Amino acid sequence: MVQVDQPGTVATKRRERPARSPWGRRGRTTRRWSAAVHRWLALVIGAVLLVELVSGTVLLFRPELFAAGHPELFAATTSASPLGPDQAVAVVQRAVPDLVVGNATWTDGVWQVGNTGYTRNVYVDPGSGRVLGEASPTHGVLGFLMNLHFTGVLDAVTDN
Repeated sequence: MVQVDQPGTVATKRRERPARSPWGRRGRTTRRWSAAVHRWLALVIGAVLLVELVSGTVLLFRPELFAAGHPELFAATTSASPLGPDQAVAVVQRAVPDLVVGNATWTDGVWQVGNTGYTRNVYVDPGSGRVLGEASPTHGVLGFLMNLHFTGVLDAVTDN
């Protein structure tokens, strides 16, 4: 609303009050409370999504990081007649009799023979037919990140 005082003076604008809430002060308190809940939920959910994003990004390079951290497991030799998957499984069954073989996979030039629970892998050189070593995909930093990414924060912290 514009009010004119006297001729030749500048008009001033009177400030209008906003319409009152039918709930009075309670409406403003509810709005503040809702804003606070929204803010904190957004921060918590954002933090969880950030953890998922970062762990997933690191896991994209898991094979390369694992090979760089365990070069002795990927020291393959060449041969005119390299081992096949059945022969690699036979080598592992002789060397590690307590391993229940679940799969044999060709990985970076060596045979990776894993158990049925996907918790142990034995690496076999296809050229010489010897066992290069054993590793667990669920241990170490990469195992922690894998567990964190696929099962959530609480499982990764409490899992052994």
